[in-house]
Amino acid sequence: MTDLFDKNGKVANVPKHGGHASIRPGNWKKQLADILKQRENLRTVRGDRRAADKTREARANILYQGFQDLRILGYRFDTITSFRQKHMQALVDKWLDERKAASTIQNRITTFRIFCNWIGKQGLIGPTAQYVKDPKRAKRTLSAQTDKSWSGNGVDVDDKLAEIRRADERAGLMLLAGRTWGLRRLEMVCIRPYATVVVGGTTKIVAFSDVKVSREELKAAIVASGSGLPIKKGTKGGRYRVLPLDTPEKLDVLRQLQAAVQDHDGFLGWPGESLKTNVRRLDYIAQKFGLTKAKLGVTLHGLRHEVANNEFEHLSGVQSAIRGGNSPLRGETRVAAQLVAQLLGHSRVSIISAYCGSVVNMGEIQKNRAIAELDALQPHLDAIREALERHDFVSLYMVGARAMGKRRPQDAAVPYEFMTFGEAGQPTYALRAELEALLSTPVYVRIMSEEGDEASATYLNNMLQVIDGTNGGTDQSGDDFGLEDGGIDAALES
Repeated sequence: MTDLFDKNGKVANVPKHGGHASIRPGNWKKQLADILKQRENLRTVRGDRRAADKTREARANILYQGFQDLRILGYRFDTITSFRQKHMQALVDKWLDERKAASTIQNRITTFRIFCNWIGKQGLIGPTAQYVKDPKRAKRTLSAQTDKSWSGNGVDVDDKLAEIRRADERAGLMLLAGRTWGLRRLEMVCIRPYATVVVGGTTKIVAFSDVKVSREELKAAIVASGSGLPIKKGTKGGRYRVLPLDTPEKLDVLRQLQAAVQDHDGFLGWPGESLKTNVRRLDYIAQKFGLTKAKLGVTLHGLRHEVANNEFEHLSGVQSAIRGGNSPLRGETRVAAQLVAQLLGHSRVSIISAYCGSVVNMGEIQKNRAIAELDALQPHLDAIREALERHDFVSLYMVGARAMGKRRPQDAAVPYEFMTFGEAGQPTYALRAELEALLSTPVYVRIMSEEGDEASATYLNNMLQVIDGTNGGTDQSGDDFGLEDGGIDAALES
């Protein structure tokens, strides 16, 4: 890799090649480096612009590692342009054996598909499903599985931003901007608070002083002057968009950013440091204050999820799917999703599911969670049955959030809620205390006859059998309960 990138991470200047025909037999690493450095191979898949440094580096890493793996598997090449279907299949088999994620496998296959286009073998690499026996192994789930926002993981956004700002004013302002407009990490550093400046009646687009823009983008930025903040540098793929200034709160945030950046042509990042140093410093501060999956369970990108879910709920008037909502993207909710996608810099409305989840996907997730809740009780069934007998109860059913599969993995403190069919007034405290000691989790036990008609109907539609004393003591697990009998489906449809 040292001969491919210079010390700044840029692709080094090298002589142009005339295509793969110029690749000579010999060292495969030298061959691959020569192909990667050809000017036509430095562009995006569409070829409309130069690919980002990170994209080119990721391609190089995947290809180098892939060819290294093929050598370990026993394959040899006179030239790497002799890459064939059998080589792709061998790599996919290896990745499946290593239990790589579906997204990882798809991304690597796509990279080798691009490589084959470079060497004149268009169409050689087929769809991902062609290389796997079980399509589920390569099925990529784009919809969010859990709420990745800060508040969704128990982090007080205001308190955390204030804590960081006290330690480092610039870092705090970057995260404030991220929280206000849903910015990516690089966008937080590159945002220019004085993006548009009116001088002598003429609008100067400071945000575009060092990036190439189209005439249409320039016109849009002029129109948005005063009502929006145009950004382009640091955005994904260099896509231009305008950050709205449509509320007093957003205007106040902008004034705070401008107060910190004295230079009208300046970025929000720390002055006098390179972009790479700025990003590393922001990452260091994030880790220092626990903004990692390992510590608080959130990352800087979680602020983007925060904005996406909050804005969707504000615009649509309903909860997002990842937060328990069950409204599909139709009519007003679809319009809300479109607006949120535009705010985040996306063109496809479907991308909103990566932040807010989808009703269909969450239904399947909740089914699997409910089954897992039942399975987790299996080792304790004998002890639970004995506790029921000691306190003159017969059956026990799980209800509440766990029964409906709404407990997320990070919600370890969610209590167990159980329903039993004892007599009204029959004490449950002693049973509850035994179950809490057994499960090491808070437990609530209710008696059906003590509940009102409406509550009883709700519990009946959402209960999962744990101990059923009416069938001779036969109890059920998630494997043989719910999906066929309709129990879990019924619980999740309410």
